[in-house]
Amino acid sequence: MDSQRILALAKQGDANAIAALINNSLKGKRIIAKVTKKDDRLQVILESSEVPNQELLVSTIRSSLMSLAPEFINHVKIYARPSVTSPVFWSERFSLTSTETPKIPDFSPAMSIKASEHLKKEARKREIELILVAQH
Repeated sequence: MDSQRILALAKQGDANAIAALINNSLKGKRIIAKVTKKDDRLQVILESSEVPNQELLVSTIRSSLMSLAPEFINHVKIYARPSVTSPVFWSERFSLTSTETPKIPDFSPAMSIKASEHLKKEARKREIELILVAQH
């Protein structure tokens, strides 16, 4: 299937097409994305033998999905785990609608105080941006 067709299907909310796009962007990182859709929710499972960088992957996937704006998908939950039978390394959910405040990760591996403060600062910055957008 050509890339234009995959992109068109992904914009229509097709989980397999979205998985193909995510996996293409993850080439060489030894991470496999599995994507399922239920109602208006998209679930992305990232499988990797090592703990993938949560902040980078969530940011990349979020911005890609926001740009793609897939039809009928309002919420996304991303999980990272080593395999189907293994416990989750981390998970995070967020909304693709601009009216909701971005979510803080459900679970994060231990991180430095500096990294934690950076995440809090970014979350506050996004909240302020959303408030300003809502006021206009």
